[in-house]
Amino acid sequence: MVIVNGGLGPTTDDLTTEAMAMAMDVDLELNNHWLTELKNRFERNGKTMPKSNIKQAMLPEGAELIDNPVGSACGFAAFLNECLFFFTPGVPSEFKQMFDNEILPRLQSRYPNSQKREVQRLYTFGFSESLLNDKLASLSMPEGFELGYRSALPFIELKVFSPKQHSEISLVTEAVRNILGDRIVGDGMPMLANVGSLLRHHGVTLHWPKNSPEGTLPTG
Repeated sequence: MVIVNGGLGPTTDDLTTEAMAMAMDVDLELNNHWLTELKNRFERNGKTMPKSNIKQAMLPEGAELIDNPVGSACGFAAFLNECLFFFTPGVPSEFKQMFDNEILPRLQSRYPNSQKREVQRLYTFGFSESLLNDKLASLSMPEGFELGYRSALPFIELKVFSPKQHSEISLVTEAVRNILGDRIVGDGMPMLANVGSLLRHHGVTLHWPKNSPEGTLPTG
């Protein structure tokens, strides 16, 4: 399953729909339902729909329309090479609403037996992704567990994926902590957020003296 976000607008540089039609080797066809919906929305606001917005009602042949209750660009779903694609507008608020109300229910209906997972996040400093991988290569994990890495230099985020509420989550994450030791600088949150949380917990603040040279350290 692939979610494609953005490029569904009315301007000439919005090419996502055309690109998918080309990949599917089909033509674009007018979705009369969405065209009517667009015209009604403009009329409710006392406006006439520009001709360029017709482009947003053109979908690849065979695609399923996905409703967008707050924007002018509908989404759509289509299959290509045995993969299910969902297309949404790029506006974050529109995407989130469409995902929660349209895409997620479709996925839950199509894949009712998918196992729920959760993730524990550890933030490390001083090791590259490859070195972290080597350090943890000998770690034995139960079935359904796996490690993931994300570079956010100068830190590397280490993710421990597991079945939801598995009884051995704490054992596996503790084993990772023991292997990496003081290379872990954040547990559940990045280092800077972790330091900020500790400062607040202990009632400590940092401040720079007035007129101090740039680059000097703060005082406690």
